[in-house]
Amino acid sequence: MQNDTEWLACQLNNTGKELLLYNLATGAKTAYKNVDSYIRGKDGQTLILQSTADSAQNISLQWLHLPTRHLKEIWKGHHINHIHLDEADRQLAFLAQDNHTAHPAIWLYKPGEGKAISLVNNHSPTIPENLELSAIEGFSKDGSKLFLQLKSKPLPKRTPGIVPVNIWSYRDAKLQSQQLHELSLGTPTYLAVMDTKAPFHIQRIQQAHEKIDDRTGDAVLLTYREGEASERYWNKVAKGVTYLVNLNNGQRWSVPLSRASISPGGKYIMGYGAAEIWGSDLHIYETGTGITRNITANIPVPQQDAESDMLLTKGSCGLSGAAWLPEDTALLVYDNYDIWQVDPSGKKTPINLTNGRNEQWQLRLATEHILGKNVVQPGEPLLLKGFNKASKESGYYQFTFSTKVLTLLSKGNYVFGKFPTPYGQSYFLKARDAEVYLVKREQATQSPNLFATTDFRSFTPVSQVYPEKAVNWLTSELVHFKTLDGISAQAILYKPENFDTLKKYPLIIHYYEKKSDELHQYRHPIADNGGELDIAWFVSHGYLVLLSDIHYKTGEPGASAYRSVIGAVQYMTKLPYVDKDHIGIQGHSFGGYETNYLVTHSHLFAAAVSSSGVCDVTSDFGNVWPNDMARQEYWEMRNGRMGTTPWEAPDRYMENSPIFYVGQISTPLLLLHNRNDKNVHFEQGLEFFLGLRRASKRAWMLEYDNGGHGVWGKEYQDYLLRMTQFFDHYLKGAPAPKWITQGIPADRKGMETGFELDDNTRTPGEGLLIKQEKAELPQ
Repeated sequence: MQNDTEWLACQLNNTGKELLLYNLATGAKTAYKNVDSYIRGKDGQTLILQSTADSAQNISLQWLHLPTRHLKEIWKGHHINHIHLDEADRQLAFLAQDNHTAHPAIWLYKPGEGKAISLVNNHSPTIPENLELSAIEGFSKDGSKLFLQLKSKPLPKRTPGIVPVNIWSYRDAKLQSQQLHELSLGTPTYLAVMDTKAPFHIQRIQQAHEKIDDRTGDAVLLTYREGEASERYWNKVAKGVTYLVNLNNGQRWSVPLSRASISPGGKYIMGYGAAEIWGSDLHIYETGTGITRNITANIPVPQQDAESDMLLTKGSCGLSGAAWLPEDTALLVYDNYDIWQVDPSGKKTPINLTNGRNEQWQLRLATEHILGKNVVQPGEPLLLKGFNKASKESGYYQFTFSTKVLTLLSKGNYVFGKFPTPYGQSYFLKARDAEVYLVKREQATQSPNLFATTDFRSFTPVSQVYPEKAVNWLTSELVHFKTLDGISAQAILYKPENFDTLKKYPLIIHYYEKKSDELHQYRHPIADNGGELDIAWFVSHGYLVLLSDIHYKTGEPGASAYRSVIGAVQYMTKLPYVDKDHIGIQGHSFGGYETNYLVTHSHLFAAAVSSSGVCDVTSDFGNVWPNDMARQEYWEMRNGRMGTTPWEAPDRYMENSPIFYVGQISTPLLLLHNRNDKNVHFEQGLEFFLGLRRASKRAWMLEYDNGGHGVWGKEYQDYLLRMTQFFDHYLKGAPAPKWITQGIPADRKGMETGFELDDNTRTPGEGLLIKQEKAELPQ
């Protein structure tokens, strides 16, 4: 758009590669031929056209001034990329071959000049000797600087006669495997900056082992870390150091913060303490004085308020930055429920703007602001998205800064979806010239659809697509139960839409951490979810499904799952419509591990499905992730919650490893594990299956050629059908299919499915063990 004139650009996919421009006000049309691509300026007056210039495949770059339709060629040559206009559309920079040296070069053009000029190339003295040009990132906001990427020059070839060997050293900052993985990703790049005025000196900002955290036109914030961040709780070279770099003179100094960002006005740096605990107290570093202060110490929220029981969040209060007010005058901060206004100078007491905690309303900005990139205007009403942690309702609120009044606009049993925006994610899209908004809304009983609103009080359907009306869908309700150790817990109970209180239904329990907040989420059937239970599918096929929360204690991941799930079972079996003799369980990934643990410690379940689960915690502790970094943090500090190492607590690791209790299993078990699973290695599934087979337990394992940490597409549909037949047999008494009773020989793979029901075999029989002995559960 230019003034009141709107233009429509349309690139035609024809032999002439025409770009058509339509003046929507006058209807005038202009065509430009041989246009390969174009870039639109922000002022609505500029288009940059890239065209194939001639038969020699020269590339032409042209500047089009829309109001006059004046077209000027500003460059012609080879190998052009990384084309960028500045914010004011007064400068154009790109990377292309230098016509004199044939080396990659940075070119710059300013309107009014004759042609673009080559500024520097790989042989220019301003580029460090061991580096070369890689890319142009763009201009600073004021156009005075150009951000670049430099990369290391190619490594020398291996020396003939030297045997290539990976030497793993205990003093390596990173594992050899991770170093090799990083090398396989390509040559690392480093941020540099160049002034857009002579003498066009290039200054390298980022050094080896440094990651960019934030930047403005005048400063860059980065973290230096030699080791892997996941090892920072024990590895001294993995502890990061934050530096602030002045782009005008290259000076740098350390900042005693982690996970930091620069305020919009550049007065402050906001971050966490050196321990890097997300959700802990926020600190401010004054760039002018070097003073650091804790700005949330006086916010009265309890530790562990973030509702996470992982060791990595020990000391967390659920605090995080939300947005800044103009001129860096105040910072908006989230706790687990409310939004606080905090004075970065530390002179004023923090103010609770929302007071949602008492009624368990979690309130957030309806548009996610990226700190330092978007500023909340206190003169305008602030739209907030609310979620009630108790009732699971969602809604919209309006906050007015002048009166400090919070007004409820609407609430209900909905889930509001997000839209991508230039500043992150938003719970709405706004019309450009009107107070009209588009929201995405769903319920457990209704597919996601679009709604229009002008006030966030009433919503008018824009789309009405409800495929679930054609099938026996589901309902959802919140269930409250006690774990075996007396903790109040929640779960979601899904029932068929045609639920009959006089019938008894088989029950499948599914779990992964805490999922009860998803009460009103729409469950897409056959959703290619990799390995999790397809809730809508099984409910529509006559099952009850319980999605249960798990409450954890350090060092007891398996027992914690046991206490939570068995507590849920005890609650559910008291309901008259639950068939207590036909209860199944299913879990994927960490939920797969928990399934493996549950079947080795309980005889309550009639059938179980475990997808991509660990069986041996000790061996998995000593393995690596897809990027070849160690998995130790996962078991010590994250989901595993072991809190220690295997050599410090070998009994604890053994107690939590299902492989050591295979002999106690009585539940028929279906496993899914694929050789290409890099999250939970195939050896974990293989080890468990081999143990089950050796102990003569009823067990099957599905392995898909194209599967990874789960399966997708046709393989997922195959898996879903086999899981359905498995549960139907053991939970509904349906005949077993042949793949269960007879298996599929390897030489019939891809030729037979085994889906046909076996009329001659009532249920799978004994295993291969010569003599079976009944295993007793430990008291």
